[in-house]
Amino acid sequence: MRHPILAMALAAGLVGACSSSTSPPSAPLATASPAASEAGTPLADRLEAEVAVEGSPDWPLVAFDSVWVVAPDLPLVDDTATPNLIRIDPATNEVAATIVLPDRLCQGFTASPDAIWACSADALVRIDPATNEITDTVAFEGTGAISSYRPAVGGGSLWFLGSGGFVANTLVALDEGAKSTRTFEQSGTIFGMAYAFDALWFTMPGEGSVARFDPVTEETEVVTTDLPNPTAIAAGPDSLWVSLHGANDDQASAGDTQLVRIDPLTGDISAEFEIGGSPQSGVEAWAGDVAVHVRSTTPWLVTIDPTTNEIVDTITGGEPVHGPLTAGFDSVWTVNLEHDNVFRLAP
Repeated sequence: MRHPILAMALAAGLVGACSSSTSPPSAPLATASPAASEAGTPLADRLEAEVAVEGSPDWPLVAFDSVWVVAPDLPLVDDTATPNLIRIDPATNEVAATIVLPDRLCQGFTASPDAIWACSADALVRIDPATNEITDTVAFEGTGAISSYRPAVGGGSLWFLGSGGFVANTLVALDEGAKSTRTFEQSGTIFGMAYAFDALWFTMPGEGSVARFDPVTEETEVVTTDLPNPTAIAAGPDSLWVSLHGANDDQASAGDTQLVRIDPLTGDISAEFEIGGSPQSGVEAWAGDVAVHVRSTTPWLVTIDPTTNEIVDTITGGEPVHGPLTAGFDSVWTVNLEHDNVFRLAP
């Protein structure tokens, strides 16, 4: 199970990719709602493969010609519980490697240009994708890693979340070449991070805001406020996409705006989306050049056209359990939290 301090990580997880594209639509504000669930495509009709991975696989990531997931919920072995990093071969849809990580406190991992980096209780570990072995360990200085969310990469650093008191309020910048870290404490608890547009962007659910951290000046600027519990954030080609987990008892309800599109130049919201789902649902999205794929509960997955801000596709019929997702190898890859499988879907 996830670290109890980060239970809200069950709510949302986004990951994005940046490249050139059209600018976000201007005023008037666009809104969108999913089509009725009856009109969606059944999950079985889009399922290309279902990969069995023991330990509740989470946070799918595409890197080094593979799909990677962390499996945090493994049975105890010799009274020691450790998560595994799992590598999946998309050519065979089978597990190609299993890397045992040092401890289970932190589940965040990401890819640099030549390695996979994962966090542990008080250090970062480097995995060589050529050998699937841990080759280096970099200790955190003055903080512990507690993030079970996706780290970010950009500006010459890998960005993790740290804490001095079990509150994720500290940005941790890893210099991969120097094998050293720097820390930047922020004013509130951070949930999601994304690097794009020459800055690190992050959400602060308790403050209802999205902030921008400049890695050159090391200054933080709040750019968007009055959001109902913003959690995960993704960077698309020209916009930020932020999940809203709801203002009522920290739960996004059907009928609420559950996803917003933000202009990074102004911080203004250019589109709002009702994804659907139950009162316990959050949204998980992957923002790309031509589509934004969003996981929820009912519908199970929706696809947004970023050029029109229209929901153009829905997938229904999956078990109403949300989970993060990514895209690669002409497929969408996602999970159902707390279940032992990875789904490969036709987009």
